Amino acid sequence: MTSTLSDANSLLGCCSGSSKRTISASAAMDVARCGQCGQLWGVHKVPPTGKPWDEAYLPSEFVRALKGRRDRQASAAVQMLQDAGAMSPLLDYGSGQGAFLAALDATGMDAWGCDLDVDAPLGSTTKNPIIKLQEPWQIPNGDWGTVVMLDVLEHHPDPGAFLDTLRCRHLLLKLPTATGPAAAVARFAARLGRSGPLEQLFLSGENAPHYWLATQRGLQSLATSKGWRIVLQRRLPEVGRELPDRIRPTVNGFVRRFLMTVVGGATAAVGPVWSDTTLVLLERETATGQ
Repeated sequence: MTSTLSDANSLLGCCSGSSKRTISASAAMDVARCGQCGQLWGVHKVPPTGKPWDEAYLPSEFVRALKGRRDRQASAAVQMLQDAGAMSPLLDYGSGQGAFLAALDATGMDAWGCDLDVDAPLGSTTKNPIIKLQEPWQIPNGDWGTVVMLDVLEHHPDPGAFLDTLRCRHLLLKLPTATGPAAAVARFAARLGRSGPLEQLFLSGENAPHYWLATQRGLQSLATSKGWRIVLQRRLPEVGRELPDRIRPTVNGFVRRFLMTVVGGATAAVGPVWSDTTLVLLERETATGQ
């Protein structure tokens, strides 16, 4: 059973005038779906702490598994930038564990990183400088040709407003989608009255929750409304055979680990055509440029 989400301000950056319907409601959060583009928007009822991860609470298996996946995704992101002839200097906004900056080392691009925590727990070694942000969503001074945001923009409740602050020519985004296999399962569970899977997708109760999950049509609408156009887009596997170690707490037991490994491998196999993650390169329209 669905109902209209009452907090219209929580659905900023989506299709104007479209029908937005609640698909899940719980004590932790409400989730609504845009009737025009299908993007999912979350209203968190428990405020996030805003604190970075504490490495002491991250199992070593989880750290290794996540870093390995991020390294593979970083290589794909670098290739996309090279294919499009993206401009320097480049800013990796929310550089996190540094996997993307490390992958850029061999390209010769003038690349910088920035984050609230420059000693991120999943660290990769990179020669590129990293700027410490003094407050969330601050834009470092500089004439940036390209901004990269991998697993970042979904944490902003009003992505359109943030895009208005950028003056770069190219923007590379990696975003969780509302149409991948995990999202499909979560939406089905919501129809059965079980909100837990959607809450997990939105990282409900965590330090930096998700506020929206993208669709191709929704991204196109958002980009166009803010003076950008999509020049390249590809699906990107979010998990693979390392899935048992990517679950917190880590999966134990031979049978359970084997089953999760199979699920992860299958997810990676279909990832190029059906994935919970998308990589999108935007270019600012000349008429609305710098």
